[in-house]
Amino acid sequence: MFGWGAAGRLREIVATTQASGVVLVSGPRSYSASGAAEQMEPILEPLRTTRIERSDAYPTLEDVRRGRQAMLEAAPNLIVAVGGGAVLDLAKSIRARFDVLGEGADRRLQLGADPADPIPLIAIPTTAGTGAETTQFSVLYIEGIKHSLDDPRLRPDFAIVDPALTMSVGPRSTAASGLDALAQGIESIWSVASTAHSRRYAVRAVRLALACLERAVSDGAREAREGMSLAAHLSGRAINETRTTASHAASYPMTARHGIPHGHAVALTLPAMLEFNAGVGPDDVQDPSGVETVRAKIAIVLQLLGVADAAAGRRRLLDLIRSVSLETSLAELGIDDLDPIVAEGFNPARAGNNPRRLTPEVLRAMLAGTL
Repeated sequence: MFGWGAAGRLREIVATTQASGVVLVSGPRSYSASGAAEQMEPILEPLRTTRIERSDAYPTLEDVRRGRQAMLEAAPNLIVAVGGGAVLDLAKSIRARFDVLGEGADRRLQLGADPADPIPLIAIPTTAGTGAETTQFSVLYIEGIKHSLDDPRLRPDFAIVDPALTMSVGPRSTAASGLDALAQGIESIWSVASTAHSRRYAVRAVRLALACLERAVSDGAREAREGMSLAAHLSGRAINETRTTASHAASYPMTARHGIPHGHAVALTLPAMLEFNAGVGPDDVQDPSGVETVRAKIAIVLQLLGVADAAAGRRRLLDLIRSVSLETSLAELGIDDLDPIVAEGFNPARAGNNPRRLTPEVLRAMLAGTL
């Protein structure tokens, strides 16, 4: 359900599901600040409602365990998640049944044969970035290290995307979220798993983000907010099919170790990654379709950016990041210890999803701003 005032359609879903008990997963501030509480409280008031608040900036195992216990005690028949991508991911993980296997670098998450409760989940984003309301995966941090769950059963049953709920988001957060949507679209286009179907979502997402992001940040115009909400949702649909690539892989330690907002962290390597991927050759191509297919995908990105070559594309992306008043390098953020970021920035799935083989040396050069 998409559009201004769509949040009020929660009433329809409550009636359809005949819910009597609800678990509400939200952030500590966004639920009220976004206007969601004002619209939803009259709908939820007659129901037996238990609220679970995200306590950390990003979903952690501790939050999931606390939420899971609260949900088991509440025994709801509907889950409503209202917030940014971290809140939506938290709700997905709370609903899932999974095990944490191994220790340290070998730690992994594994869903059981029946990982999700048969409880409908409604996802209602209050930011325009991750598109988490339409994806089948969730992010979870354990001892500062990012882990992922990926299973079709994690995907929310209902998505309500109401651009009005993003109006209270400040300029810097709007910029970071919007760059995430843009990066998801671009990475989905050049992903080794890209298809004609996924590219329809991704191309439209990138086009909308390029047209709307700067104005959404500068004055929060209604049409710009609406465009960014749709861009984020479409980018989520795209990566649900293709997954993300190396820029996303490199972003997670920046967020976990230095608190850089996820979308901003992704954007720090995206311009250089565009130029790097454009230089793909027979010796380092990872896309099974071959070098020419990768170059054709990069050409789509360059056309969307309105530039003639990858060097100009890099400059275009850097200019966009600066235009929304975000830093374009780790140096500007006062970060010079690259070793942990390089070491932890090689998620095998996402780095392997990149069309050109990435090495630690190349990633270090990107992070240092020398590539």
